[in-house]
Parts: sequence; C-alpha cells; structure tokens
Amino acid sequence: MSFRRRLIQSQQKRAAAAATTFFEQNIVFGGNAPRWTSRDVDIDTPRDVEINTILKNAVQEIGDKARPTNSQKAMDPKKEEWMQYCDCIFPSDPYRYIVSAEKCYKFMCYQSFRETKKRGGEKLLLNQCKYFDYDNYKAVMSEFQSEDGAVSKYPSPKNPIGYSVFQSYKAALKQLYREQQANHGATVTNSWEHVWLPHFDKLRDHVKMRRQAVKRENYQEKVDGAFAPYTIVEHYGEIENKFFESIYNIANIRSIVTGFRHRFCFLYLTSGILRCESVYQAELSDFQAIVMKNEERDLHPLLIMIMQIPFGKTNKGSIRYGRATRHRDVRLCCIGALTFYLNLRFFVTNEFSNFSLSDWCDNSKWFDMKLLVDVHGTDQTQVMRNDSYSKKLKIILKDLGVPYNKLLHLGRNLGAKMLDLLEELKDEKRSMGQWAPDVIDNSYSSKLPMRPIRKLAGYTSQQAPYHNPRSMVEPSMALLRQTPMGSWCYDAYESVCEATRSAMGNNHQTALQVLKFFCYVNKVLVQDAAAMLILYPDRSKNSVFQVLPFLASNEFDLFRGEMRKELLEAVDPMIKAWIVLCLVL
Repeated sequence: MSFRRRLIQSQQKRAAAAATTFFEQNIVFGGNAPRWTSRDVDIDTPRDVEINTILKNAVQEIGDKARPTNSQKAMDPKKEEWMQYCDCIFPSDPYRYIVSAEKCYKFMCYQSFRETKKRGGEKLLLNQCKYFDYDNYKAVMSEFQSEDGAVSKYPSPKNPIGYSVFQSYKAALKQLYREQQANHGATVTNSWEHVWLPHFDKLRDHVKMRRQAVKRENYQEKVDGAFAPYTIVEHYGEIENKFFESIYNIANIRSIVTGFRHRFCFLYLTSGILRCESVYQAELSDFQAIVMKNEERDLHPLLIMIMQIPFGKTNKGSIRYGRATRHRDVRLCCIGALTFYLNLRFFVTNEFSNFSLSDWCDNSKWFDMKLLVDVHGTDQTQVMRNDSYSKKLKIILKDLGVPYNKLLHLGRNLGAKMLDLLEELKDEKRSMGQWAPDVIDNSYSSKLPMRPIRKLAGYTSQQAPYHNPRSMVEPSMALLRQTPMGSWCYDAYESVCEATRSAMGNNHQTALQVLKFFCYVNKVLVQDAAAMLILYPDRSKNSVFQVLPFLASNEFDLFRGEMRKELLEAVDPMIKAWIVLCLVL
C-alpha cells in the first residue's frame, strides 16, 4: 500500500473519530446542543476544516508535480520506508506515521550506522515491496547497548552511507512532514524546527566527517572521488572520439541517431549547460541563437546558442540559461553535435516537413516537443530516461581505463574542472555553472559570461581573438535546402516572419526565434561536415556520411573544395601577430 493511501486512510479515521465525538456531545446535551455563531466565538466548522484540507492538498500536489523526475524517484521509496518503519516499531500508535523528533532520531540513527544498500536495492525485498529491513534495524540498534543496557559502543559499518544520502533522507522526512501538515494540521502541531533538533545536526556532522576515515580504513581508490574529473579532462578528446567511432559501419538508423544524441549530450553537458536533467527536460521551443562580435578583438562573429531552463532544483521560479558557442576544434563543437543529431532525427521522423504556417502559429502543436527523443517513439513530448546515455558513457570510460563517478553529473564536474585548469576566475565559473547566483545574476545579468564561454570553446587566452575560419565559408542556399532540416526550416521561417510583420506585435515570436535557430544550426551542419572530412578524413567511416543524401551531392563537393582552400590558407591570428612582432624587432 502506498504512503499516500495510508495518509488518506489515517485522515479518514480521524474524521470519523471527530464525527463520533460530535455525536456524543449532542447526545449529552439531549439533542439540544448550543448553536454558536462566528459572532459568539471563532470556531472552525467541520466544513471549514474539510475545505482547508482540500486546498492544502491541492497546493501540495501542485508542488509534487513540479518536482524533477529523479527527485521523485529518490524521495518516494524513502517515504515508504518510513511508513514501514513506523508499522514495525510503533504498531500500536494510532498516529504512528506522524513525523516527530523521537521517531525521526531513531530512524536517522539507523540510516547513519547501517551498511550502504546495493545499487537498485535488494531484489528479493523490492519484489515484496519491502523498503525497511526490520531484522537489519534490530541488529544495528542492538550494537548501541551493552548487556547492562548502557550505551557504551556504537556500530562501525565498513561501507556506511554518505553525506548526500543522509541529506536525502532528511529531505524526504521534511517533505512527508509538510504533507502531513496539509492532511491533518491539528495533529501536527510542532514546527519543523521542533522536529529536527540540534542533535540531528550532530549526527549529520558525524556522517560527514567520517567519510575520509572510512575510505582510509578500507583503502578505497582516491582517484574515484573528487579527483576523477581532473583525470577525465586529459582524455576529453578521446572520449568524444569513442562516441564518434561507435557509430562506424552501422546500418540501423535508430542506433545512428542514438549515437549522435549521446555525443551531443556529452559535449553540451561539458561546455554548455552542465546539468543533465535539464537537457533531458529541454524542448525544441527552449532554443534560440544570437550572433555577436567584439569589433576590437574578434575576427569572426560568434554564434551563441541559448537554451532556457524553466524547471530545475535550483530555479526557485526563475529561468536559468544554458549557453555555448562554436568550438575551434570541429570535433568538440557541441553546436555541431546538436545539428548532426537534429538533422538525423528529422530525416527519420519528418516531424515538421508537413507543417503549414497555421501549424507554426499554433504553439500547442509543437511547444512541448522534447529535444531528446527516441526516433521510433510514439510520443515526442515525453521526457526520455537518461539510462541509455549513462550506460554508453560508462562503457566508453571503462574502455579507456578512465576512473569515473557520478556519470550523469560528469558534465557539471568536468566543465568546472576544465575551467580550473584554464585558470578561470571563481566568479565566472559560478556564473557559467549557475551555482548559488546572487540577486544581480538573477535579475540584471545578461546571463552570457563571455570569458568562460570562450575558454570552453578552445580560446584559452584572454587576449586571443575568436578565430573560426570554417564559419566564414558560406554554403549556397541550394545546398542548405538539401539537408533534412533545410528542406522546411527556411520556408517556415520566411512565412512566420511575414505573419509576424502582419500582426504588428509580439505574436509568434517563439516560433520565429526557434526557426531562426534552426536556420543557423543547419548551416553549421554543412560547414562542420565539410571541415571534419577535410581535417580528419578517417571520420568518413562514420555511418552519417552514408545516410544523409546531401553529403553525396555535387553541391557539397564544390562546397568542400571551398572549405579546403579556406582552412589551408587560414593562419591563427596569434601566430600571425607573433610573426609580425618578430619582423618588427
């Protein structure tokens, strides 16, 4: 039985008890109980209590729906474990599920001194819907007492829970406490501060401080911890190459699209957004692009890809942004990786090929389409599971012999460590990763920290101008329209532009910006495909070069010749400046 059903049943029992009490009072008064009004005394009627309970539950449910999927998966089993704990330890208590300080402390002491559960849990217990192991609880708690009953020792688990697990249990209890306040506020009279007392923090500090001591006692690998991302930085290019090589000589189009989706996730999570769950929740309507150029420094304009992040653990009602620009190395460019993935996806699904102007002007027909989808899936508005990406990344890291931890948060760790090694300022790193932003960042900042954006794009020197010669070779419109995306995005953009001008307002602005973004990244596909074949000819073995028809066209051959000439003649401006300086001296 789920914890929500138990709470509802408990609420129903309390309501029945209240009705019985009211009936008995009326019997005592002989059926002539005094009728008070609000003028006599301020007493809540049963109907008022019921309405307030309904309103509290509605607000609580709204908050639950807004929770990230992974948070929900982490919280709900812990709440069920609390309910089963209460059933075993306090079976005769009619209010046993109510969160109180005494019950919580026993529960948290057990969690703090038990062995870490296997990843995924014990299958035998889970098949029986058992989250709380009563026998293990008795064994752990018995170690606290000696034969005379005095506390003289405590358990020493070989592999205890960590600080993050302790905090997640605290969060689950606090969430359950709030739900109980909404369901039966009269019973839950104490505030959370009277539940989570100072000695809980002492227990938390013990869990936090013992981590290094336990690792030393068990001789755990040191590189698998916080130092792992620094080790992975050294193999960053090799990891991307493994993603690309994994798609060589594959005939299954679904596997090809999946491979390029994984490659995009890896590159974008490292150099753009740094948050895995936000990428999986992202929709196509969240994207737009701007082109900007620092006239005093840059030789070429920067194409900056911006993604809105409306939902997340740290948003607190505000919108955050993921942003990146084109990398100087075509192999590590997350925008190029995105356009490869999107064109392959549209080649298979034909999602927008039959869209008319009225379809684009009707936001309900395309706003909810997710960025990351299974091309053989039936619903493009559902959030994908991230298991496929994490499993692929794990295989590649094991194949390279690279230590790893926290696969889904690898981009967050790796991007920050890359900026560390590039000697980026602390405040700029915080702005790039959007960790604990202040009021100015939330309300007035442009959200475009250009220094870390440039450095993650390969321009490591503060004085280095943005120099990307492949971005300056313009494909013909005939070639651009041969791509899966180009076959419809230009016509759609022009028609929406005309409709927006006719409306004389802000109507259809999201469609306009998204289509403009599609037009930008479609050109990136043609440029990066040509540059990749010229600079790294071995990559022609990738199945994408046999799947997309435009790559075998005469127009693309002509464009590749223009690109080859530009890349061979291009000189790095820093080298050029150094040569000029030497000649002057």
